[in-house]
Amino acid sequence: MVAISVLLSAWGAPSAQAQQVFIESDPSSDEVALGALPAVVGGNTQFVFDISGDGGYLSVFVTFDDGSINSNADRIVNDLAVEAGRVVIEVEIPDTSPTTARDVQLRVCLSKNECNDHADAEPADGEFEATSINPLDSGTTGGVEIKDVDDGGFFEFVSPLLAGLDTDGNLVVTDGNGDVIFSGDLQALSDLDFVADDLELEFTNGIPLPILGTNSFTGNGVTSALTLSQTGSTQTVNDITYVYENDHDGTIAF
Repeated sequence: MVAISVLLSAWGAPSAQAQQVFIESDPSSDEVALGALPAVVGGNTQFVFDISGDGGYLSVFVTFDDGSINSNADRIVNDLAVEAGRVVIEVEIPDTSPTTARDVQLRVCLSKNECNDHADAEPADGEFEATSINPLDSGTTGGVEIKDVDDGGFFEFVSPLLAGLDTDGNLVVTDGNGDVIFSGDLQALSDLDFVADDLELEFTNGIPLPILGTNSFTGNGVTSALTLSQTGSTQTVNDITYVYENDHDGTIAF
């Protein structure tokens, strides 16, 4: 299952030149803002990038079943209409996904059915971008930094962030709009870092942090704050302290 949300913003007036459409992480470069993307098997993550030019149709392929893009079974987005601006693809990592690097290919073309087949060649008026994603599974450990793409991170979100555990003990991070930014098995994470204006940690179903790892919060705004909350009686937070390192940054100790 793949859930898709698209955020679009005006890019400017159409060019008088021949129509073209491109994938960019930054208007001044041709590089896509993906690679080594944080993800957990059975969890949720995002692909975030920008479209420039005249807009067109986006298709996304990911090899969650094997090692190479060799069939349309790898296609998770098919001819999604996009305009110039920011695009956010919310991707659910299948429970069956291998934990080795998975190939990702983003394709954008001016017309439908122009590059949505795995065997299609890259058209002169569009662009293909290849990258990878490396899902983590329970029993393996890796670090995740929840940081906005405009600040050099991988995610697109609106502060404040809320991190808590669901009833199955899985980490779920939502933003100020209530959208799921990231989720997954907490046992797969060794480090968890947040960079946001504000962060709330919700302890009703347990501690939403890898206790043996490194956990930190970096506030972006002058009034940035970390809030610890508990709406139930399952877990005590008496032995958790937040230590300021400067005006905005700090660590969470147990």
